Amino acid sequence: MMTKRKKPLTCKICGKKFSFTAKAHPLGRLSKHIAKDHPKQHRQRINKAKKTKGKGESQLDKELQFTDDMILQSLMNAGIPIVAPQQQPMLNPYTPTQHQSLAGILITAYKLGQAGYTAYKGTKAVVKAVKKAKSK
Repeated sequence: MMTKRKKPLTCKICGKKFSFTAKAHPLGRLSKHIAKDHPKQHRQRINKAKKTKGKGESQLDKELQFTDDMILQSLMNAGIPIVAPQQQPMLNPYTPTQHQSLAGILITAYKLGQAGYTAYKGTKAVVKAVKKAKSK
């Protein structure tokens, strides 16, 4: 079964084409070409990325912050004193974390879930690659 040829990448500045037939990936060759032959545009691209890099926080961060603020406000309205958690001088990953609010627990659970899912996908990919290598 023959695979369909991929469309070559084109430099938007000078129109030079980079096909998929060479050893190196065309995206890498294109970026190297832009850095070498079009330094002004390359510098503009870097500066644009720097400007947009740190803008704002994600939607999830905003929602979690809002949830945390709501819980904090309800605790304060109920007359429960709020005490800032004491941070240990050096965090030990094997000691259990004591959260001061429900949102902190939810954030930790979400992060652990993300890490577990990433590990699961990684092991799944390794198993698939090993099976594919054995079948050849």
